[in-house]
Amino acid sequence: MRATVMFGASDVRIETVPDARLSEPTDAVVVVRRAAICGSDLWPYKTLPHSATGRRMGHEAIGVVDAVGADIRRVKIGDVVVMPFAYSDGTGDGAVGRCGAIAARRLGAERIIMLGRHADRISLAKAFGATDVVGERGDAAVERVRALTGGFGVHSLLECVGLEESMLTALNIARPGGAVGRVGGPQTETIPASRPAFYATLP
Repeated sequence: MRATVMFGASDVRIETVPDARLSEPTDAVVVVRRAAICGSDLWPYKTLPHSATGRRMGHEAIGVVDAVGADIRRVKIGDVVVMPFAYSDGTGDGAVGRCGAIAARRLGAERIIMLGRHADRISLAKAFGATDVVGERGDAAVERVRALTGGFGVHSLLECVGLEESMLTALNIARPGGAVGRVGGPQTETIPASRPAFYATLP
């Protein structure tokens, strides 16, 4: 089968690799029909050390079940399934951020500020409800957002699968008492216990 393989930072290739197969009784083999890029696919694009074997990329997709292990009970061959990262894994104005704009508008937000700089994404963000777009980054982005909010910062915000700078920007544009939601697996343990906090579930 064909797969996206990353051999090192900025070195991405399409390679022929062995077909997937069942190895555990809880496994399922899925033929991918549509795939998406997750923020965690992008992190190694800048930092992955070079290797001769490479790393196969991708963990969010829609496909059709082709084979199931002996212990699989609820999924059968031929089912169409969605593969979210939380079960198979790990920037800024991507699909997650735009979904956040839709949700904010549906919940009645009067002002929705999107931080981003890609023209096609910005046009979609505006169509989905963004009222303001900030193209600056770092300290300049913080100053711009504070100017838009009368110097106070924002009530609630989403940090959508960004790197450390994105999280620092999020914390700095929140007003006192504001809420910061992290949407997407954290890249590092820069914030103590960030991974357990992200994956924590209620009993």
